[in-house]
Parts: sequence; structure tokens; C-alpha cells
Amino acid sequence: MDAGLLQSAMKRAEELSLLFSHTRPDGTSCFSVNQDMAAEARKDTDDEEEKPDSVPAQKNKILRIGGAKYKVTTAAAKKREVRYMKPIKRKKVIRIPASIKVKGIMYKVTSIAPRAFITARILKKSSYAQKD
Repeated sequence: MDAGLLQSAMKRAEELSLLFSHTRPDGTSCFSVNQDMAAEARKDTDDEEEKPDSVPAQKNKILRIGGAKYKVTTAAAKKREVRYMKPIKRKKVIRIPASIKVKGIMYKVTSIAPRAFITARILKKSSYAQKD
């Protein structure tokens, strides 16, 4: 049996002796005990160097944001840019933003792919936001 799972089960059994319910004594869901155990395990490894939560996407990576696909064209720290590739779903009106936010990192939309709307048969209007 997995040691982490056993530890979570023991913690939950202890809590059930106090309050027989699907909620924990602190009011959270009974399933959150695994998340708490994982958080405690991370605290034990805090001596290691901290990694940033948000890592920028690499060049040429395809991002799916807000019903469209974008391709990262520049991934430098001071200059992050993407190209609008195509809509994911068919729509009559498409709005292309001036910038997008992915995992807390802003990317400027600098271009539109040459064949971005080739399959958009029902498209009636598209617009590009100058400032977001």
C-alpha cells in the first residue's frame, strides 16, 4: 500500500472519531485530506530552491486560450509574442485580443496566421482589439 495513502486514511479515521460526517472538522470536503498531506510533504522539501509558479511557454508552442489557438513566436523575458492561428469552434463573429494571459504571463498578439480563417465558412465579422 502507498505510504501517503495510508497516512491520509489514518488522518481521516482520526477526524471521523471526532465528527462522523462527509465534511472534515475544519469544514472542508473529506476529499481534501489528500491535498493537505501533499502540502505537508511539499513543506518538508522547502529547503530546495524555489521554482517559479509560472513558466513562459517555449517558442513555437501552440496555446489554446479563449476559443482560439495561438502560436508563441517570441518567448524572451521582456518580449513575449504570439500569433493568432485559428478559432477552435466555428463562430459568426471573432474578436482577436491585443494580448492574452496564460498562467499569469501576458503575451502580445502581433500577427494573424495567413490561413487562419480558411475553414470559417460562417464567419461574418472579425475584429482586432488595438488595446486590451
